[in-house]
Amino acid sequence: MATVDVTLIQRILADLTGSATAVEIADCLWLAAHLPSGHPAPSRVQPPDHDGQPPSQPRVSVPRTPQQPRWPSRPARSPSAGQFAATQGASKTGRTSGLHRPLQILRSLRPLKRRAVSQQRFELDEAATVAQIAERRLWLPVMRPVPDRWLDLTIVIDQSPFAALWHDTIDAFIDTCRYLGAFRNISVAHLHNVDGMSMLARTTDPTDRMRPSASLLRAGRQQLILMITDGLGPNWQTGAAATALADWGEQAAVVLIELLPERLWRHTWLDTFDGRLTAPHRGASNATTRTQMRRDGVLRDVSRAIAIPVLELDRQWLRPWAHFTAGTSNRGLDAAVAIVGRERTAHTATPELIPAPSSPAEHAFVLRTSVAPDTFRLASLLAATAPLTIPVMRHIQDRLLPQTGPAEIAELHMSGIFEPTGEIGTDVVYDLPLGLRPVLQSTLRHHEIAEAVSEVGTYMAERHAGNTEVDHALRIEFSRVCQPLVDRLGVHAPHVAVSVRHRQPTAVDMPDRDPPHIGAEQWGRAGQTSPSTPRLVGTSYLVMQFEEYGGADDTFIVSHWYQWASPNWQSVRGDDRYVSYAELESTVNQIVAEMQRRWSDHPESVAIEFILPFRLLNEPVDTWRTGIDSRMPTPLVWSFPIVVRSLERIRAPHWHRQWGRRWQRLLQPRGVHRLYHATASESVAQMEASLSLSPDAVVLVLSEPPTPGSIGGQQLLAGLRAGLPAIFWYRGDSARLDEVREAIRAMIDDVQATSGLISLPESVARFRQESWAVGTGHHIGRGLALLWDDFNRQPARTNYPSGND
Repeated sequence: MATVDVTLIQRILADLTGSATAVEIADCLWLAAHLPSGHPAPSRVQPPDHDGQPPSQPRVSVPRTPQQPRWPSRPARSPSAGQFAATQGASKTGRTSGLHRPLQILRSLRPLKRRAVSQQRFELDEAATVAQIAERRLWLPVMRPVPDRWLDLTIVIDQSPFAALWHDTIDAFIDTCRYLGAFRNISVAHLHNVDGMSMLARTTDPTDRMRPSASLLRAGRQQLILMITDGLGPNWQTGAAATALADWGEQAAVVLIELLPERLWRHTWLDTFDGRLTAPHRGASNATTRTQMRRDGVLRDVSRAIAIPVLELDRQWLRPWAHFTAGTSNRGLDAAVAIVGRERTAHTATPELIPAPSSPAEHAFVLRTSVAPDTFRLASLLAATAPLTIPVMRHIQDRLLPQTGPAEIAELHMSGIFEPTGEIGTDVVYDLPLGLRPVLQSTLRHHEIAEAVSEVGTYMAERHAGNTEVDHALRIEFSRVCQPLVDRLGVHAPHVAVSVRHRQPTAVDMPDRDPPHIGAEQWGRAGQTSPSTPRLVGTSYLVMQFEEYGGADDTFIVSHWYQWASPNWQSVRGDDRYVSYAELESTVNQIVAEMQRRWSDHPESVAIEFILPFRLLNEPVDTWRTGIDSRMPTPLVWSFPIVVRSLERIRAPHWHRQWGRRWQRLLQPRGVHRLYHATASESVAQMEASLSLSPDAVVLVLSEPPTPGSIGGQQLLAGLRAGLPAIFWYRGDSARLDEVREAIRAMIDDVQATSGLISLPESVARFRQESWAVGTGHHIGRGLALLWDDFNRQPARTNYPSGND
């Protein structure tokens, strides 16, 4: 420890002020301890004389000024926003080491920084004391309460199987609460499950000394209890968490922070509903808060229960709750609410599980249709890396997918693709099911595989170079998975990570998206992969969209996208064309010819989708021809599966929730799918009510074609609003409707017994081709139309004025 020469300090102060007291020396030492380090001491060089030369004699000391009163020292101020961002390590993407946009979260919690009259701390009221002496001759001090922080904060961390994912996020959030400076005391406890009961401990160690959850409450103090969870731990499965929340909510204000985004709550044990909370005063306990449940747009009171608001760790969720808790909002709080009353101590929600696949290809397909696109992208990158530990996964995210976070890894865990195989050091090692790695790797380009392998090698070299035992285990796992990839990429340097990292991408390494410097004509070659790279064989798509152009009734914007056989939507957009109604078929012929030329050496099948406005949905696009300029034009249906899609539904986000739910039911390979037949005798209101009572209905058959103003058009609109992804109708004679319905039912029964409803467009394509093969126009396949809306393929909207907007 460095020593301080007090005599030197006293002599310096004497030169400046003439004398120095012990209090002044103490003030100087205190000030020195609070000055930032790294700044040079100010120079004592004397200013030059008027001739520019330094004075020969020292100047006279400055006369001592009257001593100013010294106020009591104040505590150091809370760091500013810039200092907070620096300590949290904010990046350009807005993500820190664990918390997304910490400054926004800090600002959203500012309403909690109110001050209240303290019940324990008092200070001297000088004015009142003087007035009392003058008026009453009473020489006693008058004390007044000091404005103080009004809340004690207790953060409870729920233990779950995926707790390691959230360590950085939770630590960063706790630091944010401390930087806020709104709470008298901040304490942290960990909630464990011991024999079906919730118990508290100071650490994550389950062998630590436990205490009952009710011991968290503090009598006589306003307390805010903030529970952080992902809803997947045993406390929720057994109902112990609900019991603890009910006990706390009797006396304190309790809120639940759900680490997972709302779209994943259905996969947890957490049961929530939309509600409104109204508190009698600020910081009110949950037991005294009025709770109303929102159903069908109507609020109904919920009695004999304790409601806990459930929030995401995001500014848009935290800010309204902070105003509600601080009493600065008189409108109540509209939020997701969990009921944890005494009569509901067990869980009422069962996690929605992804169906177990029967093969690696089906597993990849189910994963693609069940998780978000970024999550599937992360799964593909992790399939090219090893060892699969939580730190390695987070490193891959930070370097290759910085827009993702722990929620995407948790989503992959919940999907069941990770299987624990052992431990290396303190980290659990996971692996993918047998055969799934090559299928997921086939969705990546060469340069993407190279980047993933390089980042893992870099991570191993930086983090585990000093631990010989751990480093050896990591290298064995790395060699088992990554060495075949390295050999296939042609990298033979001894230092794999360095060699792969500096490898420049070639022409075959171009991504699926069309780069700005590559024209549409070169895209067909740039998007191909090397024949030596295994590829997920599937269906490619040509998507064409007709959109009305402004107020012109006869002009359309024809947009089109090329979708390679990829698990996620990564399309390449072609040029837009402005054509009249009479030119639509010839324009389609040109686009199809360009597609045939680009994909001339692609073995995968190609499906064509027409996104049509309502007035064109009944157009017989499947009978439109290709090769119009040749002597023998052929109908599109001879070569491609043809479906139509609704432009209005893609443009109506308020319809998408029902659409997505029914699409998920359609994807279930062995689910019970209901076929709904619309009749001309029932009203549209009756039909919509019947569909709302039939959540398993995914296929609709109209009673007549959906021409504008017809009953079939009204039925189609009702089906679109109800979210049905597959809608049939027959353009021919209505007297054959029973025959059409029987053919559709037989077709659905056939695909359900084999590959599932996902292959319904291919079955309809074969049925249409048979109608042309029999050589007669009486086959019902000639007039059968299918609207097939894939929820996971929604092309971008064109940025042009439209009559539909």
